[in-house]
Amino acid sequence: MKAQGVPKERRQRRRRRRRHHHNSFHCPPPQISSQGIRCKGQDRPLPLCPFTRRDGRPPGEDVYHILKAALMECVHDKETHIRVQAAVALSKLCGSEDPSDVEEGEQAAIDVFLDTLSCDPAAPPPCILARSRDTDTVMRRLVYSAVLEKNCITPDGSSMGPLHPRVLAISQRELIIRNGLGDREPAVRSAAGSLLGAWVEVVRGSTKAEEDGSAMDDVLAFLGLFDLNENTVAEDALLSIFATRVDIFDQLELKDAFWDTLNPEKAFLGRVIPSVVTHLAYQIEGVYNKYQEDVDTLSQERALRELDANEPPDRDLDEPLMLL
Repeated sequence: MKAQGVPKERRQRRRRRRRHHHNSFHCPPPQISSQGIRCKGQDRPLPLCPFTRRDGRPPGEDVYHILKAALMECVHDKETHIRVQAAVALSKLCGSEDPSDVEEGEQAAIDVFLDTLSCDPAAPPPCILARSRDTDTVMRRLVYSAVLEKNCITPDGSSMGPLHPRVLAISQRELIIRNGLGDREPAVRSAAGSLLGAWVEVVRGSTKAEEDGSAMDDVLAFLGLFDLNENTVAEDALLSIFATRVDIFDQLELKDAFWDTLNPEKAFLGRVIPSVVTHLAYQIEGVYNKYQEDVDTLSQERALRELDANEPPDRDLDEPLMLL
């Protein structure tokens, strides 16, 4: 029913404002103060509010800068759960921030987000792993290259880092591999493969320096990170390492001593390597067969050209036939 006495144009403006408000925000517009971010319906100020558009873009220039400043302060809060929520909300702003709009001396949202995930010892892996499915390709790649790989060990290399593979749960390792190797973008898959190569090198930690083990020991320790009977994640990871780190694959030799003391990791490796070798053998055979076909084709063409060159020119049909 139309409102009486209200011009049609004004009613349309009201409907557009209501529709924009409903489509753009996850929550009612907040009141941001020095005590925190206050939403309607809340009895006390909240240190953080998920105040972003549904499409990840900022709601407005002024509110965007106020919200960004509040989130950058919250990521340094003493409460862990506040830092977690601040990092999640800040990650939503990374995709919409234009580097050209960042003023001199001001930190970009993506830099603050990555620093938080890299340096905060309480940064929870779920917060990081959620970004491995981000809609932005750059963000997904940075999760693997700038966050996960760089934080496998401490900067001085003396101990395990906050995101060392042994710190993560089995389900988290599998999620990292599944999302990374299954990504649609080659850049993300390449970053995931580089991360797996780093895992092989750091998985034994200080034990590697003490025992001075071989690449075989590193690979077996890497396989110990997974449940080898559940799915194909471990096999996919191992095949990725063989493809990206040929130096590791070349050092693996299944000699007689390898089979003397079998364990689940050795049995798994002993099953995968022959399949890889068999696959390579089929590839070599296919390439050789194609090469042989090309050689035969060239030989036939050369023989035809030589035959045409040695054949006498055709006789003129008008020339009288000489009978002997």
